Amino acid sequence: MDQKLRWPIYQVVILWLTGGVLGSLNLSGWMSEVEEGRTYAAEKREKISEGLPRVQTEAFWGEPFGVARVSLTLPAQALVLGPESLVVDSPQNRVFYPAIEEGFWRALVREKTGLAGGSSTIYFLFTGKEPLEVVIRCPNDSWPVRLVPTDHPRRRSRLLADWQAAFVGRPARAEIQEAFCLKEYLESMLVRRLGLDDTDSSGRGKLRKVRERENFLSRKESPEPSGQDWWWPELGVLFSWQSLRAEMVRERIQGRSQHWQQPAEHLLPVLPEPAFGPWQEVAEPKSPPKIEPLASRVPEECLYIRFGSMGNFAWFREFLDWASRQWTMGIAGKGLDYQVVVRSEERLCLRPTGWNRLLGPQLGGQVENLAVADVALISLDLFCPDGTAVGVLFQARSEALLRAELERQRSEAIRRGQGNLLEEKVQIEGREVSLLRSKDGRIRSFYVADGPWHLVSCSRRLVERFLQTRSGQRCLAKAVDFQAIRAKYPPGPEQTAFWYFSAAFWQSLARASYQVEIRRRAQAEVDMLLVEMARQAALAEGRPADTIQTLKAQGFLPPEFGPRTDGSQAVLEDGQVKDSLRGRRGYFIPMADIEVGRLSSVELQQIKDYHQRVFGCRNRLSPMALVFRRSEPKKGMEQIDMELYASPFQSTVLETFGAVFGSPSSERLVPPAGDAAFVEWQAPQARVFLGLRAKEPAQLRFGRGKLLLDLLPPGPKLLLEALRIGYVGRQGQSPLLESIEKLVGGRPDEDGYTGKPGGLWRRQIGSIVLYSFDRQILADVGPLLRVEQTEQPAQIRLQIKDPTGSPLSQWLGPLLSQQAQQATLANLRLLILLENQFHLSGQAALETAQQWLQAQLVCPLGGRYEYRELGRAGCHWVATALAEQPPSSPNALPPPLDWFRGMEGWARWEKREIQIFMSLVRQKKTDPGN
Repeated sequence: MDQKLRWPIYQVVILWLTGGVLGSLNLSGWMSEVEEGRTYAAEKREKISEGLPRVQTEAFWGEPFGVARVSLTLPAQALVLGPESLVVDSPQNRVFYPAIEEGFWRALVREKTGLAGGSSTIYFLFTGKEPLEVVIRCPNDSWPVRLVPTDHPRRRSRLLADWQAAFVGRPARAEIQEAFCLKEYLESMLVRRLGLDDTDSSGRGKLRKVRERENFLSRKESPEPSGQDWWWPELGVLFSWQSLRAEMVRERIQGRSQHWQQPAEHLLPVLPEPAFGPWQEVAEPKSPPKIEPLASRVPEECLYIRFGSMGNFAWFREFLDWASRQWTMGIAGKGLDYQVVVRSEERLCLRPTGWNRLLGPQLGGQVENLAVADVALISLDLFCPDGTAVGVLFQARSEALLRAELERQRSEAIRRGQGNLLEEKVQIEGREVSLLRSKDGRIRSFYVADGPWHLVSCSRRLVERFLQTRSGQRCLAKAVDFQAIRAKYPPGPEQTAFWYFSAAFWQSLARASYQVEIRRRAQAEVDMLLVEMARQAALAEGRPADTIQTLKAQGFLPPEFGPRTDGSQAVLEDGQVKDSLRGRRGYFIPMADIEVGRLSSVELQQIKDYHQRVFGCRNRLSPMALVFRRSEPKKGMEQIDMELYASPFQSTVLETFGAVFGSPSSERLVPPAGDAAFVEWQAPQARVFLGLRAKEPAQLRFGRGKLLLDLLPPGPKLLLEALRIGYVGRQGQSPLLESIEKLVGGRPDEDGYTGKPGGLWRRQIGSIVLYSFDRQILADVGPLLRVEQTEQPAQIRLQIKDPTGSPLSQWLGPLLSQQAQQATLANLRLLILLENQFHLSGQAALETAQQWLQAQLVCPLGGRYEYRELGRAGCHWVATALAEQPPSSPNALPPPLDWFRGMEGWARWEKREIQIFMSLVRQKKTDPGN
């Protein structure tokens, strides 16, 4: 090999092993040629790292954008986001749409070690021909770079293709992708404006111009934007709402949304009801059950959540607010707060704790009891993302007190609105109804009283149905399925909340108009989101963005963007985007208030396909009740018992469960003392159980080497991890557990143990067989196992003790901490992305992100997001929970382990009945917002 080439090749290898990971070398040091259009710029100055990075630049001007590349070798530093921490800025506001390349292996090393460094390449577009000043910033340092653009069309074309490959080729992160498909919008918008071909961007340095782009797009297949039906077709769209919206975004920006503008030529079809349904098999109770009077004024097709008192209603408000945040942050792993309760109260202009604020909790609670005899939350649908037809129904004990409080709250809202909130009187079912409505659509509140019954709702249709129940027809109290449920669960003071999903409610979700409107409002939301992003992109470039036509003419919106089938369209008024029919995002007019009269050909076919799936589906939703009971076993602790009951249940799910689980049994294994968690289930021919108890995981060996758990699939890996800190057992024949006998080596010793150190141990005690990687666990558990009789037969039983200081927290703590950290980093990435791509910084970036997400950005680690001045590095977004010192307490736990203090539960299904019970203990905090 030529000596002149050998050293550069060696240096490349060394760079990858050392400089690429630790940033101690740089690649540009061995390059001898300085090509035209490149400058090497880095002033010598005081620095944080060992040496300033050697910077290599390349820039070519053109119209509408020039394109540039900056390659630099970053010093090793603890940047958790790696190159994604970089902000590309220009004092002249001439830099746009940067794309950063890191490389797969360097990214892998960064994720494993936490160190970012090595060579990174930054591509970006720019305007003008003059020399360009660029500042590349990260939270630890910043580097000024000066570029002198040159005129070289061919090399500009190749570099533009490289920018496209870097911008398009890097896969979007899941959290941003699910949020609003921001990356897809930018890709499509820039490809369209630059005249590039988006069919294949993998060939580096090969620019592809679009030819007959419209014909090419028209040949693309346009699949129906619908998600999977999961188990029940009635809930298919709701379960797949995020994927449905994401697919619609792609359709719109890629030019595949022509069917959105099809004319409405067909009447809404009147489709026959399916010939079968579990609600048809509900047997009327033998004797009249006890039914609360409130149910007589609830429409039969409503979701019904009854509380019995204002105290229970106030508790439910706090619990729902807390549970929604815990689900999003602790379970789903997202740093978002959708503020379900706050937005609903704002929408209805109703705060149920008004007396408490005026008179104090003690006296206010007494007034509440004097004014309100019963209260319930009712809804006509489950469309939680936007536009739920919901209302609060009161039964007054003192009509004067209740009316005075509700009218006081509405009067206060009008005064606070300062002219933006108007009250009008509307006629519904021959009654005069008060309607509060704000100009921005945030408040939409109907209030009507009919004797002791008072309803506050955001839906005109719900008010109309409420008034129609005066005759006693089509009310929930007369429904046979509701009477059957109340015969099993009669109303009583022990029920903190009683949820009921009626047969008529499930049937209403299968209506053709309901399914059509869900898709139409998804299209409306997509259009509004695209206008918001297009407007922000135009403003970042300094271009006019006052009308949608202007945005279309400049290429920020696709050419076919415009009115949809129902005549509605996105409109831009006074800098605010809204739908001409439904209003603002997050505050749509309820679905029940939108009339669906005519359909397009595509919509008609979608409805026919959906109805065919409903007819052919064996999975049908049945009447369902969910009962909450609340108690406080000791100060600072709250126990919440939840029981779900559904009957008659018609689903293939039970058939699937029948192949895995056996019949319910009244016998159970008593959880051994010392177990942090214990679960038991009935198999067709055996009882299978699992317990977790060890603080330190057992050491594993496989042959002569260690078992690489990270290489295993999630299922086997989770089982082996459980066997390291606990045990699995069976009583009877279980093919699943008998298959792991292959991991047991050797012969039984004199104590009945089979296995070898570092491997799986087996112990048999009578008819019970135990497995664990820790022999001492089998020795401790064996004498403690015993069977007892219970009053409640079940297939599954579960017990989890307080995880504080237990092996469970030591096992799950690192996993949950990592999940919380990743959610925090996801929000930081989003804020930095908005700064790079839209020139939004500080509070503007935070407000824009929250507006587009329709949620508040929160830190699951308990900190805040701040836009801080970091000296020479300039301003950067930081998460205080990561930037500051961690809490000194070694027992600090991430959510949900910080509040979870134990749980017990069981599940039973037989004879087409499903019953699930769960008792949860949580530690309450003084601040309910925590």
